[in-house]
Parts: sequence; C-alpha cells; structure tokens
Amino acid sequence: MAQELNRYGVLNSLISILNEGEEDSSDAVIAKYLLQNFNHLQNLNIYDVADECFVSRATIRRFARRLGFDNFKILKNQFESFHDTYSFYRAGIYDNTENNTISEQILKMVNECDCFFTDEKIAEIVNDIRNATTIVFLTSDIYSRQSSEFQKAMILNDKMVRIISKKYENSELLQSLKSTDLLLVISVSGFFVNVILPYIKDNQAKKILLTTVHDSKYHNYFNEVWYLSKSAKTNNRSVYTVFATQYCLEKIFDAYIKSLN
Repeated sequence: MAQELNRYGVLNSLISILNEGEEDSSDAVIAKYLLQNFNHLQNLNIYDVADECFVSRATIRRFARRLGFDNFKILKNQFESFHDTYSFYRAGIYDNTENNTISEQILKMVNECDCFFTDEKIAEIVNDIRNATTIVFLTSDIYSRQSSEFQKAMILNDKMVRIISKKYENSELLQSLKSTDLLLVISVSGFFVNVILPYIKDNQAKKILLTTVHDSKYHNYFNEVWYLSKSAKTNNRSVYTVFATQYCLEKIFDAYIKSLN
C-alpha cells in the first residue's frame, strides 16, 4: 500500500534529483535517463538502465529505494499501473463537450469556486490559518506547484507552510502534526485522497480536503471539505484541475494579507 502511494510523487522525486543533484552524480544521471524514457519506463529492465547510465544494478536498486520502492521492478510495476495519470501533462485543457471557449470555461469555474469560497468562508479559513502553528499541504506531484507558490508567499509573510508531495509513508513531518496544525489534502479529481485516507485518519491536525468530488465518506476523515465545483471533475485535465486550486489559494492569501493590516 505504501509503495502504491509513493507513485503519486515519483515525478516530483525524479525532477528534484535532476534539479538539485550534481550534474555527473549517479543519481542525477539515473533520474535524467528515467525522465527521458518516462513514457516507456515499464518496458525497461534493470540491465538496460544500468548499461545506459554506466552504473551497477546495485546502484539502481539503491536509487529505487530512495524513491520509496523496495526495488526497481516494484517501481516499474507501480508506474505501469499509474501511467495513464501522467497523460495530465500531455493534454490541453479545452473541453468541447459544452462547446464553450476556454475563457468561458474559466469564468464558469470561477463562479463555481466562489459559490463555496464566500467572503464568510474565506474569513473562517483565514482565522484558522492565523491560529495554526504550521500548515501542511499533502498533495500528489500534479498539484505541488500551486501549493508551492502559496507556501512561498505565506512564509515571506511569517506563516510557516510545508509541503509533502513524495515519499509519503516515510514523512516524519506528517506523523508529527499536532492539533494546533492544519493539514490540507489536495485531490481535485479524488484519486489521490482515496489512497491517502489510511495515512491521515488518525492524524491529530485539523484535516481539510480540497476537491471537486462530493462524497459523504470524506466527512468521516476530514474536519472540513472545501469544494472547487458543484459536481465532480474527474477528467484528467480541465480548467478545474489546472486553475481552480490556484484561484482559491490566491483568494485565501489575498484575504490573509488584508487581515494583517
């Protein structure tokens, strides 16, 4: 179960190693090779990767363990069953089912978000943020960018925000949260949250889910559910998956800044 969960952060892990590692380190070389072959990773074997990267099979095994997988075969198998999710990055956001332009779809998204994120609701959220010791985002790699922008803005305004977007089951931060902390799970289409539920059900923090999926079961796990739309948006890529989280976080940040004055 834990390794199944880690597949939601494998892209983040690989890109982080590529960006932050020494250019000629074995980890950076392996990460670059896997990213360049991401679309057919399931067809590679450990011998191929070792030969192409000029490293030993033991080095590949250690690399897989650092990503949160027991070995390279498990990494491959988890990726193969998850591969379709990464079509998110290979598609546009235009949805012609209603024959609307992208701008019209964005306007509809904004109106739906505003139905939930009213001025009164935003004021409640800002109050919770101000009272929280630490705010932690728990998200798949798809939504880490939006939470990262919010994190930077909040930290520079003296409110600590942390992000967990890879190697979830080993996160000491997640396990250390207290009742004075806020834990925000982002799962716009509902897939990530269904896997993460066993890991957060006993967490002591105030738990909040940001999603488009209206399912009463989530109220058994979360103190609050924040809805980005009036109905579930489970297609891979749309204005909701690309813009809704960023729009709502920006509304919250704007109100938070105003509350400091």
